[in-house]
Amino acid sequence: MIECVIFDLDGLMIDSEVITRRVFSEEGKKLGFELDEKFFNGVIGTAKNSSKAQFERFPNLINSLDTIIERRKEAVLYEAKNNPLFYKKGLFILLDYLFENNYKVCVATSSFLDTTTKILSAMPYQYNFDAICTGDMVTHHKPNPEVFLLAASKASVEPKKCLVLEDSRNGIIAAKNAEMTAAFIYDTIKPDDYIKSLFDYDLESLEDVIDVLKTY
Repeated sequence: MIECVIFDLDGLMIDSEVITRRVFSEEGKKLGFELDEKFFNGVIGTAKNSSKAQFERFPNLINSLDTIIERRKEAVLYEAKNNPLFYKKGLFILLDYLFENNYKVCVATSSFLDTTTKILSAMPYQYNFDAICTGDMVTHHKPNPEVFLLAASKASVEPKKCLVLEDSRNGIIAAKNAEMTAAFIYDTIKPDDYIKSLFDYDLESLEDVIDVLKTY
């Protein structure tokens, strides 16, 4: 029985990973190198300290990280406020369904609280989430399950009764480390065989989550 649905934010609720890729790639080109898929697989969906291995491959990039983060934040907030298409397909249909059917609904993201709050406040429709858990609230970041376990705790729901919606490799690993049901929704990163062996559902859009919930 699923009682709680936990949303990732970037790339899942909002179309922000395209911005992440663009900003990182532009900065990399300034420094004279091309960032590869291995880099983006390692940094998308987690926090800086959990991306250490990828930044070690491009050491000059770490010196530009504060600039990259600020550029990305400004671009994301602008899109959140001004572009209705910035929100992922089916997001509001799914959120309406969840609240109408009395599910607990949480957001669990590696982004920090200030940015997360501004993005959620900019949405054209407002929702009373049961928990908003962010990267600055936890010690360990995805693929560690801490942020998902914190969300379940705040919502007063057992982990095994939670469904996590994720678009990233690190997020799926974190969800399964939390012993939660995991649904992968493709954004910019295709799942490898290992991730395919972990997730419980492979969905095309957030609206498809409704059909999954109706099977319980």
